[in-house]
Amino acid sequence: MPEHSFRPTRSQLTTQDATGPVVRRIDLPGQGLGFPPPPSTVDVKMERRGEGCTFLALTEPGKATEIGRWLEPFQPTRLDIAPGLAPKGLRARFDTTPAPWTSVLAEIPIAYLVLTPQGIASVFVEETRDTVRGLVARLRRTWPEIRSRETHIGQHKVRLTPRQLEILSLAVALGYYELPRRIDLRTLCKKMGISLGAGSELLRRGEALIMTSHIDGLAAEDWHEMEHMVDEDWDQTTPLDHRLALARRRLGGIMTGR
Repeated sequence: MPEHSFRPTRSQLTTQDATGPVVRRIDLPGQGLGFPPPPSTVDVKMERRGEGCTFLALTEPGKATEIGRWLEPFQPTRLDIAPGLAPKGLRARFDTTPAPWTSVLAEIPIAYLVLTPQGIASVFVEETRDTVRGLVARLRRTWPEIRSRETHIGQHKVRLTPRQLEILSLAVALGYYELPRRIDLRTLCKKMGISLGAGSELLRRGEALIMTSHIDGLAAEDWHEMEHMVDEDWDQTTPLDHRLALARRRLGGIMTGR
């Protein structure tokens, strides 16, 4: 199979602003889709074939065999690793839909999906803006913890640096945002091989970006619902330090998908 056949190419995307295609990234906690994290980052796409489906994947160098073993519990009727240099192409054929998450992938207009070992599934959808909005609205009703981001072609909005994303992903995976915490900041920084001060600053900046993005994405009519979700006593007379504490608590819920 052509190794990059399921990735959106430059020629498939336009710069039309009102109705042209955009790529929408929707980050989902992997456990919410019903599958375990893969052993390495995998770019995938599902294709329906009657009652069954085909799983197409690009893996990291030297990881194709591990990804094949990761797929085996889903009982594919055929599993092929395409020849060639890294990254390896992998094709798995299923006679039936092997897990609930695959039916979701088959139903939505997906361009491709990135699965990470941290348990995050990033769905990239290439469609018109109205279609994307409808899809995101439907997914939000299904998974309230979905966090989404729209990237228009020709624009590059950097939300998190690679190091911020790395420490935040590790923090979520190791339970830093759980109550009570399953790991402290000092241990988290040791695992990353960075100083406590550097790790604290990376987390602080990353948390601020996520919090700002989340709040900016809320429609005005959602504020009332959010206020009750955070604290029924929240109002404009609430002291600033208490409101900051509530916002911090809400951030923990965003990060852990609750």
